[in-house]
Amino acid sequence: MSVDSLSHSGVGAHFESGENGSCPLIRFYDPSYVRAETILFHSGTREVHAILHESLIFIAQAPEDVAEAFKVHEEVLLTADHYSGKKINLRARIAHS
Repeated sequence: MSVDSLSHSGVGAHFESGENGSCPLIRFYDPSYVRAETILFHSGTREVHAILHESLIFIAQAPEDVAEAFKVHEEVLLTADHYSGKKINLRARIAHS
């Protein structure tokens, strides 16, 4: 499992490749991004974008092992801590470009 924190884009995110073949995970520091409809993955650059409210938002460049997980899975788990203290866990489709 990979654990890398990337926030150079302004979207604080933590990537994990998943355990035992499970889908990859993006842990957001802002729960708003968990509602993304689709995660767009560019395999050539490893860039990850979220499609949220008809906007394309750059998240970060995924680490190599997480990029490999994005290539073989159809979904990604999006998670964040909600302001109420509960955890939000939603899934989004991975679109490749």
